[in-house]
Amino acid sequence: MKAEILLAIDDKNWELEMGRAVSESNLIRIARRCVDLTEVFTMLEVGEYRAVILSSELAGLDLETVERIKSKNSLAIGIFNEVEIQKYDFMSELDFNAVLGFYPDDDSFINNLIYILNQDFSYQSAEKTPEQIPGLIAVWGSEGAPGRTSLAIDLATYLNRKSQNCLLIDADASAPAIGASLGISEEISGLSAAIHLAQKGKLAKDSLTDCLEFSRDNTPVLTGILRADRWMELRGSGFEKLLRIAARRFPFQVVDTNATLPDEKDSNYPEFDATHRFGHLLPLFSLAEEIIFVVKATPLGIIRAAEVLGNQNLLDLRKCTVIVNQFDDLNFKRDDRDLIYKVLQRFVSKNQIWFHKSHPNAYAQGWLKGSSGYSLIKGETELTEYFESFVTQREIEFARQINRNSKNVA
Repeated sequence: MKAEILLAIDDKNWELEMGRAVSESNLIRIARRCVDLTEVFTMLEVGEYRAVILSSELAGLDLETVERIKSKNSLAIGIFNEVEIQKYDFMSELDFNAVLGFYPDDDSFINNLIYILNQDFSYQSAEKTPEQIPGLIAVWGSEGAPGRTSLAIDLATYLNRKSQNCLLIDADASAPAIGASLGISEEISGLSAAIHLAQKGKLAKDSLTDCLEFSRDNTPVLTGILRADRWMELRGSGFEKLLRIAARRFPFQVVDTNATLPDEKDSNYPEFDATHRFGHLLPLFSLAEEIIFVVKATPLGIIRAAEVLGNQNLLDLRKCTVIVNQFDDLNFKRDDRDLIYKVLQRFVSKNQIWFHKSHPNAYAQGWLKGSSGYSLIKGETELTEYFESFVTQREIEFARQINRNSKNVA
């Protein structure tokens, strides 16, 4: 029985050559030649096909296109003209099941295509089987301004001052504030620009650098979206690709997020993955090596935190650290730590709970100067010890990686 495939090639001459090559095979049949991606997705809704073959010039070709095809249990195969070898680099960043070079009168293309069609590429979404990114730290928390942004800035600055290379990312889709806190003038969103490039398979070391801003402490920053109504710019597949590419350059990534759970949908758009409000948090929580959950040290803040931790099903609480922020005598006495422990230990163990003092004057002065809020933790042995653990863990991982690489070379 012939394997049925769809073709979507944006070049008539090339399409004829491709169709002729496939028609000579007794193992493959072209079910339809699609003129664009809309026709491809329509066909995938009404039928089952072994593969969809797409050319590098096809309009709208990006990460989400490939992911959507694979979600229909079809192989996504990219092809490029072997004369234009530079197209391979572009297509290889889009997570195709395979990328093949095509040249007329070259039998190897059909042989390679038949081989790929016979392989077992079972579809598994990145959300179901994530591979954690070492050094990726998500900063989350309940509503009520618990201090997520200030702690994200503190941690990123601390890691950089410890001679580590840390990227600070503002992924708050409700009220992004890292740029304002650090005195960075935002004409465009660095995060939106980087995601757009990643989505199109064009994000590399040099292009990522062009998206960065730097704080006065020289911390590299990807600034957030400019307005809350532009949340669609934080598209899940491009966001995940960005995090993986950035991990090749930065041992640490600290990502500040919004408090709202990623379960809202915008009724003005069709219900597919790209339009799930705050859907970018799903891959972030799955890929993060560590999740910092920030709690405001007030009775209401503790209640809100308990409600969120008790009702969410997004986090692996084993990799979650709770920081009780702005802890002072105004809301709780020192002896009240035991009470907070009793509430939060229903969700995490005691050694996952840390306390952070309130330093409103120091924070206000830092904000007015457009500098880091690092002064907030200066001299705080407890929280500094916690931050130091990130450095230690990552140094150990680097040593293990170097050792593995040395053994592979040998």
